[in-house]
This record gives sequence, structure tokens and C-alpha cells, in this order.
Amino acid sequence: DRVYLMDKFKFVLAIEYKYKNAFINKTKDIKRIKNYYESLFYKILAAVFLISLLLIVSSIFFSKFVKRVFARYNRRLYLRKESLQHWKKRFELAIIASNDGMWDIDFEKNSIYFSKKWLKISGYERDDIKTFSDWFALIHSDDKDKVQVQFDEIMVRKREHIICEYRLKTKQDGYKWILARGKIFKNDKNEYKRMLMMSMDIDKSKKISEELRSMKEELKRRVKEEIEKNRQKDAFIVQQNKLASMGGMLGSIAHQWRQPLNNVGLILHFIKDNCGSQNFSKEMLVEYIQRAKRQIEYMSQTIDDFRNFYKPSKSKNIFDLGSSIETTLKLIYNQFEDKNIKIDLFVKEKIMLYGYENELKQSILNILNNAKDAIISRREKVKFDAIVKIVIKKVEGGRIKNMFEKFDNKKNFAIISIENNGGKIDESIIDRIFEPYFTTKFETQGTGIGLYMTKVIIEKNLKGKIVVKNKEDGVVFEIILPIEELENGSQNQSFIG
Repeated sequence: DRVYLMDKFKFVLAIEYKYKNAFINKTKDIKRIKNYYESLFYKILAAVFLISLLLIVSSIFFSKFVKRVFARYNRRLYLRKESLQHWKKRFELAIIASNDGMWDIDFEKNSIYFSKKWLKISGYERDDIKTFSDWFALIHSDDKDKVQVQFDEIMVRKREHIICEYRLKTKQDGYKWILARGKIFKNDKNEYKRMLMMSMDIDKSKKISEELRSMKEELKRRVKEEIEKNRQKDAFIVQQNKLASMGGMLGSIAHQWRQPLNNVGLILHFIKDNCGSQNFSKEMLVEYIQRAKRQIEYMSQTIDDFRNFYKPSKSKNIFDLGSSIETTLKLIYNQFEDKNIKIDLFVKEKIMLYGYENELKQSILNILNNAKDAIISRREKVKFDAIVKIVIKKVEGGRIKNMFEKFDNKKNFAIISIENNGGKIDESIIDRIFEPYFTTKFETQGTGIGLYMTKVIIEKNLKGKIVVKNKEDGVVFEIILPIEELENGSQNQSFIG
């Protein structure tokens, strides 16, 4: 047996030997248990530390996140506040910079308030106008009805806005034009509470507008007068052209009749000289009478040809372009032959046109007569073989692109080219030869309206174009006419639209 004195705990422990091993084992277990719980304690302490650290870090990040959110929110609030302040200032500046005067109608108190700007516009003092009726009484009598109508529509809830122009009686300057704009505002009971109005001084602009309107009316009147004068001038030019054409026609008839009349005269003289002769039989008399009759019929046909030629084209018809120009050449052939001027006509292909045939003939004749005069004038200076060359052909649209406002590349075009070797036109005036009354001839030789009428006929009536350009020893006129396929014709038949 053993006895243990435990000074620390003030007691004596007596252990029998037989319990010695059991006690030792217990001590080991206690130590092991102690170590286990000490280890567990430190683990728990470490876990608590880590959790605390994590919570601290999380709280730091969360606080930063919250701070960032609030900072962003505060920034937005700040920007909105700045924007509102900015637009408020701009609105105030806009009102100050504009010619607007603000005023407020209080329907509940039956009062009216005017801004300094409005009072400045009208010239009144603050207490001069106290109610809506006081303001309405200042409106010009001719404008009261239209203003009253708009306010009545507001009162019966047909509209919420008002905009009108009226004349307002000012304190010193009489009446002044005002542009008023306003909007109605309601209270919580949906009753009209007040109306905010803005007025602009438009007196100067209104007067300027009236002056401009008067000026425009005067301008319209003058334009109308000038149009009438131009119409009369054009009518006079047309009449002159007709007279000139009649003169040309009489000259052509004289040339056409000269040979037949000479033949008739010779026949009459022959009959007179031989009527008493024994060799002059009745059969011979009948033969010479038939000859004279044929000459007279030729002269009569000449008259009909010229009459039909100069007859105005009242309606469009289908005609052969080459044959039409051949007919024109027959009328002037004798005149050109007398002046020893050769005319060559080349028709590349048959082209059927739909349009005003006689007007086209007159245009061709005007160009040919100018060619004849140019050749005669040049011959006074130099001898040469005079020739006029006419070529008729069809071309595709690509060649004359940009010549027409409404250009269709798929269309074909007829081109009539008229060349002469009567000398060049001075480049300084070549662009003016189609102007009315412009002529390079002496006053007794030309009126300057032939080519002008030709251009009018070609470009206005026939919807074509005419151009002129110099060549080596003369000029060439080109008449370009748009053509389209006939609906029921052959491939070669076309017409002018």
C-alpha cells in the first residue's frame, strides 16, 4: 500500500498497490483527454478567428459596396439636380432673351398677375389690370370674337391650350399685335384653378409681314403684266413670222410659176401667130390647149401645195419623216436651183413619226432659207460650189444623254442633220442665233424671228431639241426628236410622243 500527501489540495491519498496500475492508466487517460480538449479548443479558437476575420473582411467589402451604391445614387441625384438647375436657367434665359411676357390667371381668386416683361410690352403698371375682364376689354374689337371662342372652348373642356394673335391696346402706343399662348391647370377636384399664359410682341414682324404681303401682291401684279406683255410680244412675233412666211411663200410661188407662165405665154403667142395659117389644124389647137391646161394645173397644184404647207397643224398625224422633208424640198427647189445651190438628201432608214407635220416642215424650211442666205452672202466674197446636205437617221439614247430633262435611255431618237457650206457663225454670237429679233443680216434682209420660231416649234410643240455648231466651211443644225415604237406598227415605225 502507498500513501500520497497532496499538499496542494490539502488531503492525503492512500492507494493500495493493487490499484496502482489502474490509477496510472487513469492518469494517462486524463492526460489524453486533456490534450484532446486542448486541441479541440485551439481548433475552435482558430475557427472562431477565421470566421471573425471573414466577417470583418465581408463587412469591409459590403460597406464599400454600400458606399459605392450610395455614392452612385448620390451622383445621379446630383446630376439630376444640376440638370434641373441647368434647364431652369436655360428656361429663364430663354424667357428673358425671347420677347415673351408671362402672366397668370387665377380663376379661384378672380385675379390676374403680369410679369415685368409683359408690363413692359404693354406699358401698364402693376395695378392697372386686376381681373380677366380688365384684360379682355383691352383687345381690339375686331379680334375679340376669335379670342372669346378659344376661351369658351377651354371653359367647356374642348381644349386645354390656347394660341391666338390679337391686337392689344397699350397704355401709350395705341394697339400692338400680340401672340398669346397658354395652358390650363386643374386642382385636385379636376376644377380649373389657373391658366399660365405667355405673350410675345409680334407687332414689328406683323407689320413687316403685311409689307411683304403687299410687296408680293404688287410683284404678282407686275409679273402678270409682264406675262401678258410677253404673251402679246410672242403673238406679235408669231404674226411677224406668218407674214415673213407669206412673203417667202409668195417668192416660192413666183419661182414655181415662172416657168409655167412662160410656157403658157409661148403657147398663146404660138396660137395667135398660127391661128390663120393653113397648116394650123384643129388637132394642133387642141394639143396646144392641152399643153396650156397642164401648165395651169401644175400652177394650181403649186398653190395647193403651198396652202397645205402653211396650214397650221391642229392635230397630230402619222407621217413619213423622209417623205415629209422631200415635199418641203420640192417647194424650194426652183429657188435653190436658180442660185445654183445643190441639195442632197440622205435617208438612212424609214422613220414614221406621230406629231405636227406641217410645223416640222416650216422649221426645216426656215433652216434651209437661212442656209441659202448664208451661201449667197459668202458668194459675194469667194466662189465655191454651194451645197446643202440633209441626213436623216435613227440613233440610240446614249448619244444624246443629258439633253432632255426626262431622259429614257431605252428610247430611240430621230436626228435630222442639215449642213451647209455658207461659212461659219462667229463663236461670240452662235449661242444667240435662236433669240427673237437677233439677226446677222441687214434690217432689210431679215427679221430675226425665223430661227426663234424654229426653236419654239421643235422644243415646245415637238418636245425635241435643236443645236447648231460650226464645221470646217459652214454650220450644221441638228434636230433631235424622241421617238417610241408604235403599238400596232412595224419595228421601223415610230412616233413622237
